[in-house]
Amino acid sequence: MAVVDPERIGLGGYRLSNDIQKHRRALETALVSGVQVVDTAVSWGDGRSEQLIGEVLEKLLAESKVSREEIHIVSKAGYLEGFELRNLQQQNRIPENAVPFSTEGLYSLDPEFLKSQISSSLQRLRTDYVDYYLLQNPEVLLEGLLVLDDITTKEDTRIQAKQDQFAKQLEDAFVVLENQCRTGRIRGYGISSNVFVETSNDNPISIACDQLLSLAKSAADRVGAETHHFKMIQTPANLLERSAFDSNGAANWAKRNGIRIGITRPFNAYSNARSCSMRLTRAFPVTAYELELEKILQNLNDNGMEDLAAVLKQCDSMKGEFLSIVDFQNTMSGSIMPYITELLKQKQEINAVLVSEANGFFDTLQNWIAYNRYEAVVEEVGLLESVGALGALEWGKDESLHHFALRWLLGQLDPEDFVLVGMGTEAHVRDILALNLP
Repeated sequence: MAVVDPERIGLGGYRLSNDIQKHRRALETALVSGVQVVDTAVSWGDGRSEQLIGEVLEKLLAESKVSREEIHIVSKAGYLEGFELRNLQQQNRIPENAVPFSTEGLYSLDPEFLKSQISSSLQRLRTDYVDYYLLQNPEVLLEGLLVLDDITTKEDTRIQAKQDQFAKQLEDAFVVLENQCRTGRIRGYGISSNVFVETSNDNPISIACDQLLSLAKSAADRVGAETHHFKMIQTPANLLERSAFDSNGAANWAKRNGIRIGITRPFNAYSNARSCSMRLTRAFPVTAYELELEKILQNLNDNGMEDLAAVLKQCDSMKGEFLSIVDFQNTMSGSIMPYITELLKQKQEINAVLVSEANGFFDTLQNWIAYNRYEAVVEEVGLLESVGALGALEWGKDESLHHFALRWLLGQLDPEDFVLVGMGTEAHVRDILALNLP
């Protein structure tokens, strides 16, 4: 089996944290194996993702195992949440133009806020410069501006004014980034977005690619730069979501304009045909599921934790309703785990072993859902292949689905572009880099 060129794989740092040793080992393995792109963001893990990258890179540089010039660090800003939000609230320093994106978070491209975020990134990453600094999902700002004025339909005549306001804030942010390029603190900038379009359309919160270059050129003029430094976009694409590679898609626009492309969500796909999210990875049958559930329920009931047992029993009864593991994970993080947290707060004593067993059951339940939804994923990918939607590429009989999905994506990209993959363990790194490519 041939080894995939590690330079074409970026390590996604969304779930990485400097307090989890397996993440540290995975990152070290990836970097010494030749992975060059490491992707992170200020808000991920309250900064712990950036901290891990800084600590590991510093160690490997000291051991002469990697060269800083060969490593491309990508970080992002825009979201204001967690510790950073609480800290600014205590100091009464919330950016004036910040908009809410959730009950516990804000979004801002305020110039002073953006400069402070870059400083924080450099400190946590333990480096003098970041290779690419991106604005993370700026459509959140545009959507927030529309929501604040209760603009809910695309026919509302106030939309254009809000889009103009958004464009002004975006250009002001580009000015900050151009200045940071001039001082050498970053070497390029760009945008990570889920809603790129080549030109403006009837979606009021889309990010028009042609407008981005116009704003970048204007920002460069404002700081006296000969040319702009807008050098990267990140956009989702996978076997089921291929619009980025359409003739008017974001990836083809970037190719035509010499902008580097990073692909996000290679394995988390949304199926229009089934109206649900699907995980493009191999799933294995779950053995002894009923026995494990019966055992944990008995242990919880025998130890005065009937209320937690009831939650597990309810989740089990719902398992057939989840359309995908993404659906399950969203339900877990959005309602089930917050409910369990409040439940445990009310108890005078907590049996940590039983709570750990309950958490382990949720992992088993997720595996059950993944396996029982896997056939639908295989069927849809097989249909796409049969009608030629995936080109001439064939899915090998013994090839895992995620290898096929990654192989297809790499075939759509130029050599300098990359696919971001979350790799939280050494085994995952080795699995991805052992991808069989022609």
